[in-house]
Amino acid sequence: MGSIGAIKIEDHLTGKLSANRRISGKIRGEQKLIGVIQPSTDSEFHHKEYDGEYEVIPKAYEKTVLETNKRIMKDDITVHEIPITIVTNLSGGSTACIG
Repeated sequence: MGSIGAIKIEDHLTGKLSANRRISGKIRGEQKLIGVIQPSTDSEFHHKEYDGEYEVIPKAYEKTVLETNKRIMKDDITVHEIPITIVTNLSGGSTACIG
C-alpha cells in the first residue's frame, strides 16, 4: 500500500490526506500522537458507478425512476421539458395540450 498523505505535528495537527475513497481511523494525542489511519472497509462507502440514462424525457402519466441511490455519477442528468401547446378554442378560451 502506498502513501496517501502526510501529517505534520507542531502545536497542533496539520497536514493533508488524499485518497480515492473514504478513510477512517483513530488518533489520540498526549505528549505524542499515536494512531492508525487506513482506507475504510465499510461497504456502504464503496459505491458502484451509475450505468443508467443521463437524459430523461418525462411522461405525462407515469413516473420515471433513475436508480442513482448509492451510485457514483460521471455527469449531470438532463430532464427535458414536457411539451405544452396552448390553442384557442371555439368558446373563445384557451386549451392547453400537455405532452
